Amino acid sequence: MRFFLPAFLVIVAPLAPAQSAPFRPPSTLNRPYFVELETKREQTLADGTHIVQVTRQKRYRDSQGRIRMEFYLNSDVGQSPRTNVNITDLAAGQTMSWMVGDHMESVYTVGKILVATPSDGIPRQSVPASSQQNQRPQQTQEPLGMQDVQGISCKATRITTIFPVGMIGNDRPVTVVSEHCMSQELGLELSGHVTDPRSGTTTTTVISINRMEPDAALFRPPAGFSERRMVDSTAAPTSGQ
Repeated sequence: MRFFLPAFLVIVAPLAPAQSAPFRPPSTLNRPYFVELETKREQTLADGTHIVQVTRQKRYRDSQGRIRMEFYLNSDVGQSPRTNVNITDLAAGQTMSWMVGDHMESVYTVGKILVATPSDGIPRQSVPASSQQNQRPQQTQEPLGMQDVQGISCKATRITTIFPVGMIGNDRPVTVVSEHCMSQELGLELSGHVTDPRSGTTTTTVISINRMEPDAALFRPPAGFSERRMVDSTAAPTSGQ
């Protein structure tokens, strides 16, 4: 699944003491929502085999700016689903994550977050490093205007990337086209379509949007779960080590 965090990029790192002035983007305050999305990846192999992978995501944000994301992938959606849950709390400067389902360990992991703010919030296609330094992909960006997705305004953009011959071992140019519609209000990609001859097509669709305040219990670990903290690998060794 290709999913973007357009308003900010969150990077998980080992837990460290809280900062005296925690970072919280003002645009996330007092703007709660619940959004359910589906991402479908389709690919046809050379022998005609058709592969379809579907990822469903539920995303919540409360008035404090805390975000909860739940992921379900293919067979995880069924009679006994397995849920991957991630909580991002910018004010506290930490993340929490756990899994819920049959035979899952009853623990949640706590980690520190580092925040980087992009210049425009537009998702970028990943570009592999070239073995030939003088070769670079040709990329163009085309604004497609404002669109409406279930009553929410979003800015649509088309990005075309062309990899020249030999850049990734290709004997012909490879063209990747992606279209994204970003909501500045929600800080979310509300629709997306990527066509890549190497991996097929990926389509992101909003199933539902609700602007009500989510239950505060959603941002806490399940009852009975024990805490496990990420070890800071940069910490100085203790005596005797």
